[in-house]
Amino acid sequence: MADLIVRISGCDEALLSRLVGPPRSGSPSTATRRPDRIVVDAHTAASTPSIARTARRAGLPMLVDPQTFYLQDDQYPADPWAQLPFASSPVSTVGDLLNPARLDRLIAESLEFQLDHGASILTAPYVHVERADDGWAKVQAGLYRRTRRFLDANNLCLPVLAPLALSWRLLGRTTWPTALDSPWHRNDRW
Repeated sequence: MADLIVRISGCDEALLSRLVGPPRSGSPSTATRRPDRIVVDAHTAASTPSIARTARRAGLPMLVDPQTFYLQDDQYPADPWAQLPFASSPVSTVGDLLNPARLDRLIAESLEFQLDHGASILTAPYVHVERADDGWAKVQAGLYRRTRRFLDANNLCLPVLAPLALSWRLLGRTTWPTALDSPWHRNDRW
């Protein structure tokens, strides 16, 4: 059966309250329209804490999307995302993110932020992989592996969503089997 996953913005908090709250007299039941889980962007979670409270009261699983792919491009310093503790307004390169200390800091800050803002399902940090040979696949593999280490080291037993943001060019039948093969091997040092 398919789940209804709803991405909520700061302007949608009243709608969420109506969808998951008790039915008003004379209005139809909201049970058929109730989402199975909600997703909020990290900057929305920071600016609208009432969304997490509503989700918790309703018993809805909530994900906070860290949108860490924004690290791969310059961000306006005053942008709400750039103000997050794990964000950065100047562009991060493959070399920057292959630094183990930087990866560990990004993972810790991202996951702690999600926990602090009501996430009941964690979202691993992720990047956009444009080409198989541009280094971002190796960064992503490192993010996955080090996220697992962080969870184990901190005894966190929550579900984890591990997004894989791939360019459509990598989805061809001839490229997919080999395009990301080497970064994912378990014996890689990441």
